[in-house]
Amino acid sequence: MRVTGGKGEGRRTLRIELEGEDECSPVQDPSALTRIDAYVPVSQEQVAPMLSRLESDTLLLPCRFSLNGAERPRFNPRAPGAFFRAGGVRGWVGLPAWLGRPTQLRLFYLGVAAGTRELQLPAGAVEIWLNDDRARTDLSGFVGTSSRYKRLLRLVELEAQRFVRKTIAGHAARMRRAWAILREDSLARDAWRRRQDWGASGEPDRLALSETLSAALSGGDPRRARLRRLLWTAHATLWLRDLVRDHVVTRSRAAPGLWPALSAAPIFFGNDGSLWSYERLRARSDRSTVRRLAPAGRAVDHTAAPLWCPTHRDYAWLKSTLWAG
Repeated sequence: MRVTGGKGEGRRTLRIELEGEDECSPVQDPSALTRIDAYVPVSQEQVAPMLSRLESDTLLLPCRFSLNGAERPRFNPRAPGAFFRAGGVRGWVGLPAWLGRPTQLRLFYLGVAAGTRELQLPAGAVEIWLNDDRARTDLSGFVGTSSRYKRLLRLVELEAQRFVRKTIAGHAARMRRAWAILREDSLARDAWRRRQDWGASGEPDRLALSETLSAALSGGDPRRARLRRLLWTAHATLWLRDLVRDHVVTRSRAAPGLWPALSAAPIFFGNDGSLWSYERLRARSDRSTVRRLAPAGRAVDHTAAPLWCPTHRDYAWLKSTLWAG
């Protein structure tokens, strides 16, 4: 390993050898940045997984970082979320990549991954990446002092609640934009339906995508960005349904004051594009409320404002949550 730091005449390189003595020498280099070069003897088969792990574990580094000669991008999550800073702690909270799991709290120390914890939060399941340079670590991962770790957990709960409220507040607008696309684009309707079918992951499962949709998402199709936003709206809708079901069916206690906003959040479309929340569904909670939209998008009778339920999962949710609540 070679570490280079300092500037001007005081710039030095420390060479660290596994065998033999370390060597420190001056270096002529106009840069003032700290540079670390590590040479690891691995087989060709180990290179790709090692680089992938290193990239994942260093995403919150505050400095520029290169792997194998290429500078790695700063943390730029694909899922919708929000960055936060508080009391020397920085992090990101967003939609969970997988539904149906507890909150995944990924902890970093000095920008490097130090461990992952699963939490049951009153606000519901989210994904949080959190860096604390003042914490202590040991070989088991992240421990922190007891008082500081408790403060970190309170911060996590607060940021999770803020994110859930923010997501709920903006979801009606996202749903309206989504319906404008769904109404006009058969490929978008296919994307929404398949998002319901491919399971808990927020990232597209190629096996669950049609050939046309897979090509549109991975190629240069001009609809790519629009379709990806649509898929994340679908993912957020499923996530909100999970939060509602957890409260109604399992009787898990929502964060104080959160249930009124959650119960009023839109989680279904009507066949006419109207938005339906749990609160509104409860006011019409009989099975005649539900009617399947024709797969080809043919005209339907809108007089009763029936729900758009393009997959069996929609009906499963209604059966397990609405009619059971």
